Amino acid sequence: MRDDFFTFKQFKVRHRDAAMKVGTDAVLLGSWAFEGAYPQRILDVGTGCGLMALMLAQRFAEAQVSAIELEEKAMLEAQFNFEQSPFSERLNVHFGDFLKWPGSANFDAIVCNPPYFQNKLSSSFEERNMARQERFLPPHDFWKKAKSLMLGDVGRIAVVLPIDRMGAWEELAQEDGFHLHRKCWIKGNAASSVSRVMLEWTNARQLEFEEMEVVVEDERGVLNASYQGWTKSFLLEK
Repeated sequence: MRDDFFTFKQFKVRHRDAAMKVGTDAVLLGSWAFEGAYPQRILDVGTGCGLMALMLAQRFAEAQVSAIELEEKAMLEAQFNFEQSPFSERLNVHFGDFLKWPGSANFDAIVCNPPYFQNKLSSSFEERNMARQERFLPPHDFWKKAKSLMLGDVGRIAVVLPIDRMGAWEELAQEDGFHLHRKCWIKGNAASSVSRVMLEWTNARQLEFEEMEVVVEDERGVLNASYQGWTKSFLLEK
C-alpha cells in the first residue's frame, strides 16, 4: 500500500507497523533540533519508525546516530528504514528501555518526541500506550538518565511537547543542571493558539537564549513559509 511509506527527498520511511506514524511534530523537531551545533554522537530516544534519526543523519553528515525503541514492531521498522537509507553505515537501533541503557556517557546530543499523556486516552493496544503514555518514560527519570549519558561540557537535549507539559519539563531540566537554550512555539495556523513547543537545553551556561515561532499552515493544505523554511531539506514539493 502507498500509505505504508512516506517519501522524503533523500530517504523513505515505512511506518506501517509503528504505533505512531510520521507526523508534524517529529518532522519539525528533526529539522530544528541542534541548529548551529555539530554533534558527533546523537541518540534518538523512542525512535518509533526512525524518522528523526534519519533526519539527523542527513543533517549532520559526520555524526553517528543511535536510536532506541521500547516496542518491538517499531524497532524492527526503524531497523528496516535505516538499512534502506543512504546513511545506513552511521545509524543503529537498539531494542529496549532507554532508562535501562547499559552504556556510559557517549552522546553530545539527545533528541526525544516523548510520550506525554497521563493516564488518559489509554488504548487497548499496548504498543500504542508505549508511544503515548508518560508512565513509560517519566520526565524525572528521563532527565536523570539523559544526564548520565552526556559526553563533554556542551551537550544538548531537544524535545517537542504540548504546552501543558512544558513547565514540568523545564523545572526538571533546571534541577538537573541544564539551561534552556532555544524555544520554538508551534501553531497549526496563524489564527490558532500555540499547541506545541520545541525546547532545546544545554549544559553550557554561556550560550545565548533564542526564541522563535513556526506556523504549519496558512490554510488547509497550504504550508506556511516558516514551516517550509525549516523542512525544505526534507519534504518534497507538492
